[in-house]
Amino acid sequence: MSRIFAYPDKNGSLYKWPPFFNEKNLRFSDAEIVKLKDVGFDFVRLSVDPGPYIYFDRYDDILYSELFDFINRLRRHGFVVIVDSHPATYSSNWKSNDILWNEIKFKSYLHYLSKIASRISDMDEGGVILQLMNEPQGECSASLIENDWRIKQKILFDELRKKWSNLPIAVSGTCWSSIDGLLLLDPRDFDKNTFYDFHFYDPYVFTHQSIIWTKSPISGIFGLSYPYNHGNKKSTLDSSRFEFENNERSRIGQISPLSFTEIESVVDKYYLIDKPELSYINSRFKKISDWSIRYSVPKRNIILGEFGAVKTTYTIADGSRRRWLYDVRTVAEKNHIAWALWDYGYLFGLLQAEQGKEYDMDTLISLGLISKD
Repeated sequence: MSRIFAYPDKNGSLYKWPPFFNEKNLRFSDAEIVKLKDVGFDFVRLSVDPGPYIYFDRYDDILYSELFDFINRLRRHGFVVIVDSHPATYSSNWKSNDILWNEIKFKSYLHYLSKIASRISDMDEGGVILQLMNEPQGECSASLIENDWRIKQKILFDELRKKWSNLPIAVSGTCWSSIDGLLLLDPRDFDKNTFYDFHFYDPYVFTHQSIIWTKSPISGIFGLSYPYNHGNKKSTLDSSRFEFENNERSRIGQISPLSFTEIESVVDKYYLIDKPELSYINSRFKKISDWSIRYSVPKRNIILGEFGAVKTTYTIADGSRRRWLYDVRTVAEKNHIAWALWDYGYLFGLLQAEQGKEYDMDTLISLGLISKD
């Protein structure tokens, strides 16, 4: 869930008070929580932007009380909760790089995590996991870079462990918390109360096609099919060219004439070289399985914290999104890995429309929560 505590009200890079009571954020009734439980979900990864908690430090009791009131409501309805510390990706002074590259901000961030850890440890029944940071670093080098997340994460982990030895903590790798990043982690740096979070958006060009905030040429690609043999290069290029010639984005310069040559190259690679299908997803998850065996990490401690694919006219019409979600979910389950769909909202997630709170039936079928009949 990202639409509750992850989109604060702002004026430029400054936060407004109160930060989370604005039109961007959803309000959840108990009935809506029960609906989530009844359809079959059993844990919630709750995204929390740390910026307002650090910025409004003198009012933080109010903010933490609101957060834990909601967490307690989820717990009362039987949900396990992962508190996903989710630094901003928008204009903010508290993006992940700001925190990792500034020692003063890093100390403030540790203070914020400590306050959450303290409140989790005070809860009677447990069932709450603290995730140290969402998608902290894009670089994928096996060698450590300056202010590398793996170094910073170990500092955060060790500091929290000094006071809360039994606190369930979720760690993640670099490479946008991908499988490749997870494989670069050494679980010997952690302990038995550690969970390992990774995200899956493979192939990225499929899951993020056409989204305006992705980089060109992916933002200009429409109609990639999954698996690859359910579509073809011509139909995808026709769809992309139609959007290129008629879409508002081309007129305001977000998709340039040069981009279409790049689009053709990416589409070529997708259909003729990469050829993504179920075997590809199986091969990616096998890497996690091998890693868990090598380091004796129980599968119950590995969490697919995010997976999802954008809803577009094309991917919905030909069933590609449904097939991709189904394949990823079933492969995760075959590997005994818990999963969380990104997100509750519309674009990637559970809801049928931007406005309203009706669930998308195709998504529920893909997730095995309802049958096709």
